Formats: sequence, structure tokens, C-alpha cells
Amino acid sequence: MHPAQLLQSRLFWRIVAGTVCISLVTVVAISLAGSTAFGLLVGLACGTVAGMVVAYLLSRRLARAADELAISIRDLGQQPLELPDVDSLGDEFVRIVDELQSTDERLRDRFAEMERHRTRLEQNTTLLQTVFGAMIEGVIVVDTDQQILFANDTATNMLEIRAHDRTERRIWEVARSRPIHEALNRVIDTGSLQRIEFELPRQRRTISLTAIALPEEPIPGVVIVLHDVTELRRLERTRQDFVSNVSHELKTPLTSIQAYADTLLEGAIDDAGHNRQFVERIVEQTERLRTLILDLLSLAKIESQQEVFEIQPVRIAAVVANCIDAHRAIAESKDVALICPDTVEDSVLMADPDGLRTILDNLVNNALNYTPAGGSVFLEFARDENWGEIRVRDTGVGIPRDQLPRIFERFYRVDKARSRAVGGTGLGLAIVKHLTQEFGGNVDVTSELGVGTTFRVRLPLAAEHVTTGD
Repeated sequence: MHPAQLLQSRLFWRIVAGTVCISLVTVVAISLAGSTAFGLLVGLACGTVAGMVVAYLLSRRLARAADELAISIRDLGQQPLELPDVDSLGDEFVRIVDELQSTDERLRDRFAEMERHRTRLEQNTTLLQTVFGAMIEGVIVVDTDQQILFANDTATNMLEIRAHDRTERRIWEVARSRPIHEALNRVIDTGSLQRIEFELPRQRRTISLTAIALPEEPIPGVVIVLHDVTELRRLERTRQDFVSNVSHELKTPLTSIQAYADTLLEGAIDDAGHNRQFVERIVEQTERLRTLILDLLSLAKIESQQEVFEIQPVRIAAVVANCIDAHRAIAESKDVALICPDTVEDSVLMADPDGLRTILDNLVNNALNYTPAGGSVFLEFARDENWGEIRVRDTGVGIPRDQLPRIFERFYRVDKARSRAVGGTGLGLAIVKHLTQEFGGNVDVTSELGVGTTFRVRLPLAAEHVTTGD
């Protein structure tokens, strides 16, 4: 402590007053003993000066100890406690120091515990953020004022919420979707779980929403879980369409078989002029039913990857020649020219031999079915550096442009009446698409109404037939 501050200390002046009192008592004692007046004055002066010196030194020592205690009290629990030596200052100071040391130890234990809790809280927070960030579901937490407390990346992407709007904004300000707001209001008002499904027209998404109140009373907020079910609903519609189409395709030949059989049972079996014709129709419809079932099984195996293909080099010229021979009689009966260049380049493709034959058979059969009498179907082949391209081109009725993306779907028919009239299962092009993909290639189609249609199947060339650039 500075000397000027020491002179202003009450402790200092109390010690001085005590010293003066002692000096006066000493002077009185000397006077009673018969000392002279001069001696009394000298004794008084010396006693006073000595008392003041002692008071100064003692108060300075006490002030230093007080300063050190004040610093120690300020740093309690934060850094090692350095307390002054107060043993010579009295029991009162010793008790104060002991209590400070005990308090410091308790505070250090408490701070250490708080630090451990803080570390665990940070770890848990990081873990939760990682989990929520990896979820395919969107998660949003709002309070009862519908202010966003948390939103993961999936939720912000689904609802197109900007990054700086994901917290401290009301959800109806950043996600303008009436179904969300209505579900939130019902949860806040009633506390009951809400499940709804709604559309996001601009994104063409179907969203399933679950909203549940946080578990406290009164309700502190609501957790919203969003799940994109667009693909699931599309698959459900595809499944429903598939079941409907399969049912119809199976029903048609079965109905014909039943009608012809009933006719025979009702007496036509004895009609020599017609009974054979009815039996032939039954056999025809049975074969159609068998073909449909085989195509369904084949497509199911391909899609489920249960079909094991032996991918190997296949000479395209031999496959094309076999396809032409197999369909020549059908083409002639329909008065359709089946044309293939005399010299198809003898390139080698990587494919399963049976699968490649199925691809060509289905495409040629499809072209023959939709090409009127007098038309033509062409089988062509081309190649580039790494790929071979098989083209099946016809001069048939063509396909409307808006229906081209759907022709590879199962049972999809551009002209349902004509398709059933020419026969077929409606699965041929779907099988072509899946087989081509299994062989590492692709298939596409171009068409013009009244002009014709061209299917292109691209498959990788065998390694020894790949052309390397310079």
C-alpha cells in the first residue's frame, strides 16, 4: 500500500491513537514519580514518535496482508491460491486464511465439474448435429411462437429455406406451406400428434409430415419430421398400374379360352365344320398366356438381378443373321420387307449371347407389328471407337413425341386397341431396356408420326475391337 493511502487508513490512526494514549499514561506515571517538566516533555515526545513508528510499521504489514488477501479472494477457484503468512498477525487472520483455502478448494472442484459437464455437452451437441445432418429426413424444432430453433440441412433443402433464415425466424416467414402451419397450430393447441401428407408443387415433391409436441407442460415447442415420399408414391402407382395391367393381360386370353371351351361344351364339339377352329383358338390363346407368363418371369429375374448373364464376346453378324432367318416368314406373311445389308460389319460386342438375341427379336418383332403392309424394317449396324450400335428402323405408323419417354414401361401401349389386335405382351421393350443396361449399354428411340421409328441399342465393343485414338 502507498504511504499516502496508509495515512488515510483508519487502522493506522487507531494504532496511532492507542500509542498516544500509552505515551500519556507513561508521562503521568513519570510525573507521579517526581520527574521534572522537561523530562516529562522529552518522554512524551519520544513515546509518541516511537508509537507512531511502530503504528506505521504494524499498519503497513497489516495493509500488505489485506491487499494479498483481496487478490487471493478475487482469484478464488481460477488459479493457484497464494496466501500471505499471517501466523504473526493473530488467530483472526489465520482463520480467515484457512477459510479462504477451504473455499478455494471447493470452488476448484465445482469449476472442474462444470468444465467436465461443458465438455460433455459440447460432445453431445456435436454428435446430435452430425446425426441430424446425416438424416435423410428433415427435422425442424420450433417454439410455441413458431420461431425456428433448429433445422437440419435436409429440411432447409426440402422447404428451400435459406441458410441465414434457418434460426430466429418464424417458420411461416420462410416456408410458405399452409399444411405445415395448420399441423403446427393443431399440435400447439391440442398437444396431439399430427401426421399429414402434402405436395410441394414447385418442386413436384410429396412430403410426409409428423409433428409432435416437446414433452413438457406447458408445451415449450414442436418437433417436425419431414420425409420425402415422392419416389415411394411413384413406385406405389407403378405397382398398382402393374397389377392392373397384369390382371387385364391375363384376363383377356383366359376369357377367350373360357368362351371357346363353353361353346364346345354347348354342342359345337360335334360341329365338324367349326370344332377344330375353336380348339385352334384355345391353343392360340394358351400360347399367348404362356408367353406373357414367361416374359413376366424373365423381366422379374432381370430386375431383381437373379438372372445370371455370361458376358462374353459375341459376333454381331451371326446374331443379326439368325434374327433375320427367324422373322423372315412372319415378315412375308405381313407383306413387310425385312432388310439387312449384305455385309454387316463383323464386329464383336460384349454381351450375353441369349440376351442379345432376345433384344434383337423383341425389337424386330415390335417393328413388324407396327409396320403396315408394303412397309420395310431395316437392321443396321454402326460403330465408333468404343461402342457398337444396332439400329432397328421401320417405316411404320410412328410414335407421338409426348409418349416416347414411356414406351419402355411395362405394359405401356401407345395404341391399346392396335396393340392387342397385333398381339404381344406389352413387356418386350421393357425387357430390351433392362437387358441393355445389364450389358453395360443403353437404348434410345426416335420417331415421327407417319414416317417410322428407329431404336438404337449401344453396347461396348470387345477389347480387341476397340479403336484407340492417337
